[in-house]
Amino acid sequence: MDRTIHIYTDRSVISILLVMVKGAMVLLGIFILARAFFSGEAGQALWLALLLIAGGVFFGFYDLLKLLDRSPQVTLGPEGFVDHRIAVPVVIPWDHFRSLGYRSAGSSGWTLEIFLADGGHVLVPASHLAVKPKELVRLVQEFAPGAAVDRRFRLWLG
Repeated sequence: MDRTIHIYTDRSVISILLVMVKGAMVLLGIFILARAFFSGEAGQALWLALLLIAGGVFFGFYDLLKLLDRSPQVTLGPEGFVDHRIAVPVVIPWDHFRSLGYRSAGSSGWTLEIFLADGGHVLVPASHLAVKPKELVRLVQEFAPGAAVDRRFRLWLG
């Protein structure tokens, strides 16, 4: 197969809503801080305000950066599979793929597990990708037709 497929970050309504909630946390923290400052009371309200502001800025900024990132997260091309989210992206050639599996990541979604011919495996967190699990497996199998799908993963896919 000679085409290249880029998979980007999922920009769902829930992602945008979470960024807005974290922005609201910052605004609420600023409001509580201003109210405590002008009333001359410093106590638990001050710590609550600082916690809201710090948490909202830190997590909101991180989520906003992820939301605005326009670079491909995963690339499937003729030369192999590349996960661009890791520190040093490495091309995994299609002939190294032995099978595909599923690993539940708990509250953070699902992870595609790629079992390699040399006995190793690669974990690809896929819950934030703009592709459904069934579609990702179909795309990988187009490029690596010899990659079997684990029985438990087939049951999960439906």
